[in-house]
Amino acid sequence: MLAFNAGVKALQIEDRDTAKTKFREAADLDPTLGPPHLALADIYFGTGAVAEAAVEIEAFLATAPDDPQGLRLAYRIYQQLGDPQKLALALEAVRNTDFAKTLAVEIYNEGAVATQARDYERAAERFTAALGLDPALQPAYEGLVQVQYHLERYQEALTTAAKLLELDPSSLQGRRVRYLVYDALDLQEKLPDALAAYQEVDPEAAVEVLYQRAEIDFRTGESARAKAALLEILKQKPDMARAHYTLGLVYASESANAEARKHLERFLALAPDDPDAADARDILKYL
Repeated sequence: MLAFNAGVKALQIEDRDTAKTKFREAADLDPTLGPPHLALADIYFGTGAVAEAAVEIEAFLATAPDDPQGLRLAYRIYQQLGDPQKLALALEAVRNTDFAKTLAVEIYNEGAVATQARDYERAAERFTAALGLDPALQPAYEGLVQVQYHLERYQEALTTAAKLLELDPSSLQGRRVRYLVYDALDLQEKLPDALAAYQEVDPEAAVEVLYQRAEIDFRTGESARAKAALLEILKQKPDMARAHYTLGLVYASESANAEARKHLERFLALAPDDPDAADARDILKYL
């Protein structure tokens, strides 16, 4: 242990070269001694010598297969090395330890960073890996269902939303994405209940989403569906200026001039400085 202790002292003063030499000496003197291999793996990994780090971490885990610190480092090494088989084995080993939930949170955080960078493929992989370690990690479900929706993996998103809502029936993210997926898949028969469930937990956001859908419907020629949505919105939020504007356009397109005038005038009363106010005034001249 003298060589190992000398390596620890060298590491404390950041003399990595001496530390590496002493840890190697300790490992060669007693190959069954685990800590020198763990220390060497950490040093190699920190300097980018990932292949050498893998050799040392495997030597360490041969002496302490359930060591949380060793398993965590092994996971990081194999991740950097790009060895999916060994990475899967490391994850499986971690899954059976008390450290699993801690590592799951670390992996979830990587997914959150990837989401912010709009690297949705990596985010989905990270969130899935986190859930493999901790199936009850709710934020990972919330992150995963969001990126699956962005990637247009709608059936996967529905499956994840169902698991999320099983874990937390009042989950805003679960209810929101479920509604958005039903809308994207044009599952009209499921939309009313999904929207009602979304509105229960966040009525303001649900109204905004419904309005965006109505605008798209109007612009793409689905005027009847747009009108139904806008009328529903105004029942819940009678002073929503943009809803009055779009509904006025819908009525104008149907030559229902009196209704169009009513809603466009209400729009101007509520939002006289809106970017579309000038267009509304021009339309009113012809009604």
